Amino acid sequence: ARDRAGDARAANPLAIAPLLLLARAHSDLNEPARALGAYEEATRLQPENPASWRALAIFLGRDPSAADAWGQVRRLDPQDPEAALRAG
Repeated sequence: ARDRAGDARAANPLAIAPLLLLARAHSDLNEPARALGAYEEATRLQPENPASWRALAIFLGRDPSAADAWGQVRRLDPQDPEAALRAG
């Protein structure tokens, strides 16, 4: 999955899907720091895309910084009911 994500990123460096795939692969391989890096890169690549922030927030789970990510989701998609609950 890591190799495929790398190939997909090379083919379309502006897409976040390969980064999200890479993050999930790192999570599955018990590499949380690398997973976090991939999720954060997705938010830097597309800061106005609520999907990148949602993925980061879900990954962060109960970590206090997840509220900030949920806040970004809510700012970008005010109709998102889960973000409204989790943003604090």
